[in-house]
Amino acid sequence: EDNPMQMVGLMNHKNNIPGGMDVFHFKTWPTYTLEELLPEILKKLKKINGMPGLIWVDEKSLVKPLRQVLQAASEAIGFHEKVEVEWYPPPSEEEEAYHGQYPGF
Repeated sequence: EDNPMQMVGLMNHKNNIPGGMDVFHFKTWPTYTLEELLPEILKKLKKINGMPGLIWVDEKSLVKPLRQVLQAASEAIGFHEKVEVEWYPPPSEEEEAYHGQYPGF
């Protein structure tokens, strides 16, 4: 309930400079599952043709399982680049006020 937008973001990095972000939403409520998240991440990876430096999710319970799945998959295929998985917290009062001023942002 903290994050009704059900958002996930993939951030691409080159030399630690953000190279772009791809954000997507889930429509399920009250939350999305790891089983729903993984196919969507794979679709985005295919689209960006690479691995992001950061994946953030607004569902805190998925951070650790997603890290574990990515680590196991990376080890299995010999992928040595680090992919961070972080929790994206609920919007602050300031963020909500800002977004209220600019609908659709």
